[in-house]
Amino acid sequence: MKNKSLLFFFFALLIGAGSLVLASGPGNGLFSDPEKSPNQAQVISDPLPDGERINSQSSGNLKSGNISLDWQTAGPDNVGGRTRTILFDKRDPNALTVYASSVNGCIWKSTNLGSTWNKVNQANANLNVSCMTQTDNNDIYAGTGEYGFTQGSGLYVSTDGDNFTRVPGTEPVTVNNSLEWGYINELAAHNGRIYAATNSGLKYRDSGSTEWLTAKYIDDEGQLQPLSGFVWDVKVGSNGIVAASVDSKVFVSPDGQPNGFINHSKKQVLSDTTLFPEKLPSTGLGRIELAIAPSNPDYIYASATDPYGFFDNVYKSSDKGNSWEIIFPGKSSTIPDIFAISSVSYGFVANTIVVYPNDPDKVLVGGVNMWQGYKTNEGFYYWGNSPVTNYLYGKFDEQYLHELHHTYVFSPKNPKIFLVGTDGGLSINIDGQLEFKTINRNYNVAQF
Repeated sequence: MKNKSLLFFFFALLIGAGSLVLASGPGNGLFSDPEKSPNQAQVISDPLPDGERINSQSSGNLKSGNISLDWQTAGPDNVGGRTRTILFDKRDPNALTVYASSVNGCIWKSTNLGSTWNKVNQANANLNVSCMTQTDNNDIYAGTGEYGFTQGSGLYVSTDGDNFTRVPGTEPVTVNNSLEWGYINELAAHNGRIYAATNSGLKYRDSGSTEWLTAKYIDDEGQLQPLSGFVWDVKVGSNGIVAASVDSKVFVSPDGQPNGFINHSKKQVLSDTTLFPEKLPSTGLGRIELAIAPSNPDYIYASATDPYGFFDNVYKSSDKGNSWEIIFPGKSSTIPDIFAISSVSYGFVANTIVVYPNDPDKVLVGGVNMWQGYKTNEGFYYWGNSPVTNYLYGKFDEQYLHELHHTYVFSPKNPKIFLVGTDGGLSINIDGQLEFKTINRNYNVAQF
């Protein structure tokens, strides 16, 4: 009898451990199938219309039919979920006010650099936020939708920092068999113009206008063509330069004109020759994330996967994208695949890169873990990572940094402070070294 009871206990324990999954990342394997590209991957959409969607983070009476349900948060209140965007509020001269958003829902605000968090959007819609930006007039925009997981509900804006409403004309609709505004991957703003990297093109809108237009590039014949493909990323430099990755190619507008983008992905390797060797590959890439150096916007970096989400290379341009070099080689016998765990690729889920504010030759690259690279006196790049940024590190250590990284954001006041968004929520670095502290208290976005 005792043996049966003991057996039942271990069986129940096993079931319980397998049922609860905290901070679940891309565990459904949507992008791990090498036979499927991101455009072929299954998309999981929200089955409920806006009026019927329930926000599980809010409390109060939520009615379904004739049944009145009173929900109260039961926790946990210190376990974060997948966080893809962090924003320092430019209105705070002390750089203590921070916004963070999770694809699990809601926009959260801290006024003490992450020590405590409060949910600011009180709408019943569960905003699965993927990106944020702040314009010159301090309006904050939030894009929704995580491609491959959950469809978004459009673009939202706040003029007071606490209340977000949907921007007219950005509610997802199907146009020519393409769902527009369903997945907003990145936002960027400069001089009154806002860019949105969407699954149906690089959109932009100028200050004072309500019309969204599609950016254009100049083709080899000198004709303007729309950047209407799938856009992973868009970045704007301090001088107005704009870089975007569209359909696994990199386009740059050196003077910031939305109709003046140039295609820099032209390298072709033929059997007997190589065309445009100084350019980025024209084929063979997947997701490309970009970064522009704050201290020298001529420097542009690209963190690229192959078509299956594995590590390709990290590329660098020192001349506004006209020429490129490999500074972090992938597919090497001595360097691990920074986007893979046990031969399973996560590059379509976790890929980020940022340049240090005070050094254009020093960068952070994130995938499964965090990697730091800087230019040596010999002109080469040294790459390394701290044990606490390794997913094999003790997960119950207080300095552990959760695996699968989505965003690194430096404080505008102190280059030794930066925040990290991972599948496990939020962490902070406050001394310039690769040592971190988790700041998930009251950041209620745990994923089960």
